[in-house]
Amino acid sequence: DQFLLGDEILVAPICTETSRRTVYFPMGIWTDFRTNQVHAGRQTAEIEAPTGELPLFVRNGSILPLAGDEPGGPMILHYLPKLAAEFLLYEPDTYDYSQFHASPALDLMRLEIESRKARTYEWIVHHLPEVREVRTGETVFTRVSEGRSLRPGAWYYDQEQTNLHVMVEVPASATRVTHIAF
Repeated sequence: DQFLLGDEILVAPICTETSRRTVYFPMGIWTDFRTNQVHAGRQTAEIEAPTGELPLFVRNGSILPLAGDEPGGPMILHYLPKLAAEFLLYEPDTYDYSQFHASPALDLMRLEIESRKARTYEWIVHHLPEVREVRTGETVFTRVSEGRSLRPGAWYYDQEQTNLHVMVEVPASATRVTHIAF
């Protein structure tokens, strides 16, 4: 009663009247998408979820693109590091693929978007230590103190979740490489 969606998303519905269940995590490191809790692979764990909510776990080393909450809002790119990741997204209007790449390297992290459409993106990078600087090329991004102040060219560090949020605007057929320094 649990299954993989591709090899990067583990779905574990709760099919009983309780709000708890046991989940087997395959090889890898898995993050609970709702709580940001990490689970090691090749073991089982007892999980809990509110009634009516579907427990989802994302394998670290993945990029998960999602539409934003608001129409016309940014596309959200969740990256769960420890390993490099890439994702190709087919853009029907252009008959081409936008590409997303992310990789950690010592005290830096590299986030790359090759967008076929003009679009605003919000990177959410999970499980990071405190960030020192975010930049694209020579442009240093502005740190904002809360998530609702996020805008293109700005970043926000959520200390409670240890997630970094970075907003990037990319013109059609352009590439933007963002570097994060710790």
